[in-house]
Amino acid sequence: MDKRGATVLNMIMVFGLMVIGVIAISSLRSVILSQAKVSEQEYYDDFAENILSVIEQIESYQNDVNLSVNLILNNDYIIEVSNNELILTTFNPDLKITKYYPAWNINVLPSKLESQGTIKFYLKNKNLLITDNKKCNLNDNICDPFCTIEDKCDDACYHEYENNICSLSCIDLNKDRTIDYNDIDGICDPDCYDSFRNGGIYDPDCVISDDNICEPDSHLVYDSICDSDCRGTNGVCDPDCGMDDIDCPHEKNGNCECDLGENCETSPEDCSCSEGFCRYSCSFLTEYINKSGCVEKIYLRDKGDQCINSCECSRELFCDTSGHCCPENMIYRDGECTKLDVWELQSAEKNLQDYLPVDQQEIELDQENEIVDKEDQDSGTTDSKNTDSSDSSLDSSIKSRSDDSDSREVDEKYIEIKEPDAKIIQENKNQEKNKINTEKTEEDSLSKTTAVSDKKKICGNNICEKTETNLDCPEDCPSSLKDNICNDNIDGICDPDCIDKDRDCIKTEQSLNKGSGFKHVIFILIIIAILILIIIKTYFKKKDV
Repeated sequence: MDKRGATVLNMIMVFGLMVIGVIAISSLRSVILSQAKVSEQEYYDDFAENILSVIEQIESYQNDVNLSVNLILNNDYIIEVSNNELILTTFNPDLKITKYYPAWNINVLPSKLESQGTIKFYLKNKNLLITDNKKCNLNDNICDPFCTIEDKCDDACYHEYENNICSLSCIDLNKDRTIDYNDIDGICDPDCYDSFRNGGIYDPDCVISDDNICEPDSHLVYDSICDSDCRGTNGVCDPDCGMDDIDCPHEKNGNCECDLGENCETSPEDCSCSEGFCRYSCSFLTEYINKSGCVEKIYLRDKGDQCINSCECSRELFCDTSGHCCPENMIYRDGECTKLDVWELQSAEKNLQDYLPVDQQEIELDQENEIVDKEDQDSGTTDSKNTDSSDSSLDSSIKSRSDDSDSREVDEKYIEIKEPDAKIIQENKNQEKNKINTEKTEEDSLSKTTAVSDKKKICGNNICEKTETNLDCPEDCPSSLKDNICNDNIDGICDPDCIDKDRDCIKTEQSLNKGSGFKHVIFILIIIAILILIIIKTYFKKKDV
């Protein structure tokens, strides 16, 4: 190659190196500026996070409080708070940062404030207001949020949508600080009806079925309205829906849920027989027992009516040995219930054997056989003593007989009394009934335990079933999985069900953006190095030729 060709080649190489240098410098400059912007944004992010940390701290307070917090930012800014989000807008640089907060135990009122070193937080009756404007005018058509802090109802805030200003002073009609059916007035404030938790504050007049809104603040609140949108597994129990809402606990909730094993005997708190009597275990009244185990009074036997078992009789009546319903210690004869005499109560023990349950009859029979065997072995015992021994084994209250005639007279009198003590009979029947009830309760308990154990087996199998969510089974359904439950807590895990609200998702996106800038720089530097090596190698090859 001649000198002219070498000169041209050198010029091309120099030009190429200049172009590569310009590209490298531009790339490095953009990366540096990007990193500076990221650092600057992190500075403002920290400022917004500090405000959220104050909100979270106030949420744990049990009483009303006013706080003045010094949060200094070296720039002009505007803070807007509404719909569970905080928007920070800055000028020079122009930034707009949005942060979400899960304020469950308080109702954060919407507000807007501009640059100031001290930010004031007002908490009153679960209402939180961040503002520098303490205006409350009830005579104009402007909704003033501070009226809620002063516990006043501004009518301008209570009809149409007003930037999510839900005032407890307007909703709570009876001023008992509790929202329930007593606060229904026919006026729906849509600001108090959303899918966010706002310290238990909502408007029961707005609860509408099939509108895709399950008001979480109505959780465990009786407002006389069953919201069908709350049915299913969503963590919200609408007790007005009863057994239709599977999120509701079925024990001691005021609802008799028979399909879950409740009845008047096992769950008297939920299944009270207000218009009858509990006869769940009475097989003699099966056709009259309702699903909760109650029987109306008209189907029970009154005093003097015929019966088979005491469960057929009305309250405080028992079925005596004659097969009639009578009060305790009384027996039916001569067309009425009469009181048992003392000697009748004593002699009733003899025929108690006939009225004992089968298992107790066998025990008594074994005891009698032992007595007979013992008497047979005693060869020196006379017939008179045998009679006395036999009688004394049956009734210790009968005295020894002095002669056969007296013995026969006593025996005839004894045989004439065949009516056992109604109280003793009833006690044994109650024992038998209690035994049946105990066995039934054990069976119900076993079935419930089995159901619970089956559920436990499902939870923990590393499979997120359709009936499981992150709330009731975090082992199988971590918040990183899509299960229609938004877990927006700061736990380092981005929940795909609420990417826009979970601060962990925002942080993850920011970290990815930071890493992408370094990747671009490394890629450009590698290309530059390869080009330089190719040019140098080509140059020396040409020179050698």
